[in-house]
Amino acid sequence: MKQISELIEGHPLILAETSDSVREVARKMSDRNIGAIAVVSSGKLAGIFSERDLMTRDVAPGLSPD
Repeated sequence: MKQISELIEGHPLILAETSDSVREVARKMSDRNIGAIAVVSSGKLAGIFSERDLMTRDVAPGLSPD
C-alpha cells in the first residue's frame, strides 16, 4: 500500500485556514477541482474539509457559506 506522501508527490498541497469562510474554502476546492482540503491553524493540521462536509453541514441545513 502506498503512503500518503507517495500519492501527493509532485502535487501542490492546498490548505485552508480555520479562519476561512466555507465559501472561500469551497472556491479553493472548486478552482482546483479537488474534493477535500487540509485545514490548518497556526501551521498545524486542524482537520480535513470535504465536499460531504459542505453538503451535510452547510447546504442541507440551509446555513450561509459566509
